This record gives sequence, structure tokens and C-alpha cells, in this order.
Amino acid sequence: MAEDLPKWVDSPFQYCSSKYLCAVGEGTGKLVAEASARNELAKIFKVEISGRSQFEQSETSVTSTNGGLQGQVNSAQNTFLKESVDEVLEGIEITEVYKSDDSFFALARLNKRSASDRFKRQMNSLDDEIKVLMDQNKRSSFFKAYKILLKREAVNQRYHILNQNYYSGRYSKRSILSKLEEKKEKNILVYLSQDNVPKDWEYLVLEGLLNLGYRVRTEQTNKYQFKIKIQFDKSKQHLKVKGFEKWKFSINLVSSTKENGKIGQINLEIFQTGRSLEQCLNGAFEQFKEKIDDKLGELTLD
Repeated sequence: MAEDLPKWVDSPFQYCSSKYLCAVGEGTGKLVAEASARNELAKIFKVEISGRSQFEQSETSVTSTNGGLQGQVNSAQNTFLKESVDEVLEGIEITEVYKSDDSFFALARLNKRSASDRFKRQMNSLDDEIKVLMDQNKRSSFFKAYKILLKREAVNQRYHILNQNYYSGRYSKRSILSKLEEKKEKNILVYLSQDNVPKDWEYLVLEGLLNLGYRVRTEQTNKYQFKIKIQFDKSKQHLKVKGFEKWKFSINLVSSTKENGKIGQINLEIFQTGRSLEQCLNGAFEQFKEKIDDKLGELTLD
């Protein structure tokens, strides 16, 4: 004779009131079933958000002259979409658990109103961040604002799933991108010089400048509006751990006008431990990669 399972196992949505979003998970143990239920509920957001994201990417073209901006935007959007699903798990609670003859079942639910209020608070906070950046009227700030807008849109997708409508914001993609385009139309040429800088580090700076819409030359030239000089240095640090090394990597970027008037500077020191100089250098590069986009605005090119 088949075992009679609780009604919520087969029909979680009928069991839950309209105030909640519900899902059921199954596992060999109680904790496994509860984790499965949370994941099943999060999947609802993951499928809806991913589908909407693919549609929006097909509808929106965001490119720079070298195509770099598109890659950065897609990378940022994918990160925010993953975060948006992970954060949903914060508001999920387990309300029912049932042990059958050979398995456990758990019911997870999310309070739509409290989750929606949380999403609105997040979006209001992100709107405030965008406003501060837009008021700075710098292309690096506009680019940061655009990436924050992508994060806001990921939160708004969660809000939409719960409410079937969107929470309007102060800025749109078009309004921010139009500001970026205005800066790009200035057609500013930057001469990028370097002193003993590893090629991949130099390329990262070059890529960041191109993403912001600057024209960049790396060969000697007298035709430029701004110059950026990159200096790189490394020094081995004392470390009493057999088989490991510790290095300090210093990278300085100085921006100036054609008349050599200094206008901005970035100084970074990165300490890295590893089994060899090459391993330390690779680890330091990843840290530099995380910081450089955020720091480029300090060069004050416009």
C-alpha cells in the first residue's frame, strides 16, 4: 500500500497562502531535505532571472570602439545575477518536515512582502550610490554607475517575480550610456608609457582605458592630450616559512597633461606569498585586476 504523504509534498503552492512562495525538497536526511527545499525555491528565481537576462542582452547593445565594454558589462551582469539568487536564500524559512519510510521531505517558504520590502531597500540604496556617481560627471563614474545599475536590475528581477511588476528607479540604461557617449565624443587621446611593467599588467591598464572610451597609444608620440606613465617594482620580503616566498609588488600610475603638469596618481602595494616568484606575481596580478577599474578615475583625465 502506497504511503500517504502530506498534501504539501505534492502541491506546495496550493498548501501555501498567496503571501508566500513555496517549494519542496527531498533528501536522505533532514538537513539534506531542508537544503534541497531552499535550493528548489532559489531555482524559481534563477530560471526567471536568467531567462529575462538573456532577453535583455539580445535587446540591448553596449559596445565601445574596441568592444571591451560589452565584455565587462556581461561579466558584471553575470556576477550580479548569481549574487541575486544567492541572496534570496537569506529570507527562506523551513516550515514543515516529514519523514517517510525511506526519505525526508521539507517545505521552504519565502514571505513575499518582507522579501519585497528588503529588495526595495536595496534598490533605494543602489539608486543613492548611482546618484553620487552621476553627480561627479566623470566617465569612470558613469561606468561605475552603469555596473551598479546592472546590480539594481538583478534585484528588480527578484522583486518582479514576487509582485509581477517592477520597482521604478531614478536612472535608466539609456540615461547613463548617453552620458558615457558624450564623454567618448571628446575623442581624447592618451599616451601610455611604461617602465619595467609586465605585459599583462600593462595590458590591464590599457584595456581599462579603452573600456572607458579613451583612444590610447603605447608607442612614442607627441599627439596626445594626456600622458599616463606606469612604473612597476618588486622586492622580496623576509619570510621564515620553508618552501615559501613573500614579495611586495609596487605599481604607480601618474597622469599628466602634455605640458607635464601632473593631474592624478594611483599608488598600489600588493603583498603576495607563494612557492615561487612566478606564483606570487600571478596572485598579485589577480589582486591588481580587482582594483584597477575602480581606481582609474583617480587619474582625473576628464
